[in-house]
Amino acid sequence: MATIRYTKAGGGRADGSNWADAKPLAALDQDLRRAAAADSFLLGFDRDREDPVFWSQIGIVLNRPGAAQRPIRLAVGYVGHQDDVQPIEPQSASTCFINSAISPLKRAGPAMTGEPYLKFSNAAGFIDVAGFTVRGAPNDGFIRFDQAASPYSQVSLRGIHAERVGRVIETLRGARLSNVVIENCSAFAVARGFARFRSIENSILRNIVADGGGLDGTGENVCQMLAFETASNITLDSVFLNNAVNMSGAGEGKRSNYVQGDGIVCERETSDFTFRNCHVSAMGDGGFDLKTRNVTMEDCSALRCKFGLRIWSDGTNVVRRTAIHSPRPAGPNHGACVWFAGKADLIDCDLQAGAYSAVFQSGEGGSGAPKLRLFGGSIRTDGNFPMLVGSGGGVVELNDVAVNGEMRTATLKL
Repeated sequence: MATIRYTKAGGGRADGSNWADAKPLAALDQDLRRAAAADSFLLGFDRDREDPVFWSQIGIVLNRPGAAQRPIRLAVGYVGHQDDVQPIEPQSASTCFINSAISPLKRAGPAMTGEPYLKFSNAAGFIDVAGFTVRGAPNDGFIRFDQAASPYSQVSLRGIHAERVGRVIETLRGARLSNVVIENCSAFAVARGFARFRSIENSILRNIVADGGGLDGTGENVCQMLAFETASNITLDSVFLNNAVNMSGAGEGKRSNYVQGDGIVCERETSDFTFRNCHVSAMGDGGFDLKTRNVTMEDCSALRCKFGLRIWSDGTNVVRRTAIHSPRPAGPNHGACVWFAGKADLIDCDLQAGAYSAVFQSGEGGSGAPKLRLFGGSIRTDGNFPMLVGSGGGVVELNDVAVNGEMRTATLKL
C-alpha cells in the first residue's frame, strides 16, 4: 500500500513521498499502470495560483484492478495535508484540466471530436476517482470506458465538475459497468450529455447537476443528459438536469422541424429503474423518456419540457408525488405532460398544462394498449386544448382526481 503525491511539475527529490518532493504529473500514467490494491495517487494544485494542465490526448489509463475494501484511489485537489488533497468546490472557479482544442471564448462550445483524458481499460475495477475539475472535453468524454472482456465493477466517480463539454463520461460498445457509484458531480454547457452508458447494472447516480447552457450540437449531435442503452437495477437520486435543446437540423433529417433534446433516456433493453428527487426542466423533447420496464418514480418533477414524462412499456410503472408542469410546444408540435404508449399508475401527482398543450398524449410504438391510471392528485388546464390527444387508442382512468378544482372519477378515451 503506497501513497504517492504529484504536482504538475514535481519538486525536490521527485519521489512522491511528500508534497515538497512530489513527482511530476508526467510520471502518473506509468505509475498507475503498475498500481496495486490500496495504492493512493494524489494530484495536488496550488490553491493560490491557477496553473491548469492543458491536454489534447489521453493522459491517464486505469487498467489495473484494486480489491474489495482496498480500492486503487486517484484523487485531485488542492495541496493539503501530507496524506491527502483538499477538494476543489465547483463554485471556486478553479479549473485544473483544460482541453487545448476548445476556443478561449467563454461562450464557445466544446471541441466535439478528440480523445478523452482519462481512460478505463482491461475491466479495471475497485477504483475510486475523485476531484477532477475540467473545461472542455469531446463527445468521447473526459472519462471513457473502453471495450473489455469482463465488466468494470466497483468503480466510484466522485466530485467531477466540468464545463463546455461534449460529454463528461462515455462508454464504448462492449464496455459493461456493474456496481458503479457516480455522485456529487456537475456539468455546465453540455453539448451531448453528462453521461452515456452502453451497459450498466446495479448502480447508483446521486447528486448530479447538468445544464446544457444554451449549447446546440445540432440534430447530428443530439443532447441526452443521461442515456442508458442496456441497464438494470439503477437508482437515480437527487439528479437535476436542465436545458437540453437541439433546434438546428434536429429530428430524422437536417430539414426536420422536430425539436430534440432529452433529460433522461432509457432505451428498450432497460429495466428496474428507481428515480427519487429527480428534476428536469426546459428539454426540447422528453424530460423523462422511459422505455424501461418497471419504473418507480417518487418526488420528482418536469417543467417546461415538450413532454414531461414519456412511458413506452407495459411493465410495472408507478409514479408517486410527481409534478409535471407547463409542457412547452416546440415548433409545430404541441406539448403534453405525459406521453404514453405503455402503462403506468400515477399516484398523488400534480399535472398542469397551458396553451397548445395537452395533459395526456397517447402514442404508438409500445408493446400493448396504452393506459394510464390516476389515483388522487390534481390536474389543471387552461380549457382551450383537449385533455387527451393522440393515437394508438389510449385510455386514461381518473380516480378521485381534482380537475380544475372539481373532483372527478372518469375514463378518458380517444
